[in-house]
Amino acid sequence: GDFILAQVDSDFVVQTRQMSGAPTWPDASVNSAVATRMGNSKVAVCLASGLFIDNVPTALASGHALSTPDGVDVSRNGNVYFITSPGGNSVRATVHTSYIDVLVGIGGCCGHTVKGLLANHAGNVDQLAARDGAVLTNPFNFDAFYHHYTDSWRVSPKESLLPACGKAAELGIPGRAFFARDLDQKAFAHAREIALAAGVKEGPLLDAATLDV
Repeated sequence: GDFILAQVDSDFVVQTRQMSGAPTWPDASVNSAVATRMGNSKVAVCLASGLFIDNVPTALASGHALSTPDGVDVSRNGNVYFITSPGGNSVRATVHTSYIDVLVGIGGCCGHTVKGLLANHAGNVDQLAARDGAVLTNPFNFDAFYHHYTDSWRVSPKESLLPACGKAAELGIPGRAFFARDLDQKAFAHAREIALAAGVKEGPLLDAATLDV
């Protein structure tokens, strides 16, 4: 479905459309679209249909850049789109064949409260907060995580930044939790090697990094 990935305030919101990783990973999610509102500008990158600015399809060749009337810069380098606001907030969308990697950057030095699927509660890496303020603490109960928490961050049609990418093909939740050890052995070993080389230490964060890779 469509979710708020990160939100600082009404001037910086990032939403993603997530779909099942089936048939390879049916209980994992991958991004098929990402959209952001920076000030008055809306920019969407869709897996099937490319770049849209304020819901208008926009051609942007690799190595080129453009700016919206209120100063949002959009550039492209190969399969990577980079969107940045005058205040330094940013979204990087790396478009692969069947999914999009999304990286969100928060501008400025301090004082920002980030909400959404990417945010921890009050900076505590063991806690998450639903949109209604309810706090979940690790280890997360499956039903609380995939119903209360997940459903709270779903995007309604009224608040969606993703109409340019069409309608979400799927709505729902995984059948069960998906862990690093659910990867096939070759994929697990390769991803674990990359995570370790990046300096991630043994423990729960290593499993999380392995899944991210």
